[in-house]
Amino acid sequence: MKYDNPLGKEKVFTLLMKFSIPAIVGMVVNALYNIVDRMFIGRSKDLAS
Repeated sequence: MKYDNPLGKEKVFTLLMKFSIPAIVGMVVNALYNIVDRMFIGRSKDLAS
């Protein structure tokens, strides 16, 4: 299998969007998960300290 390296062929902005958007989406999903988790734990009277 031959893999093409797009780093030398595509525009910088295109590469930036291609590689950064999945990371940003992952960080947003992780942040939302943590917010919902804290809200759930905060509402539980037995688990909250």
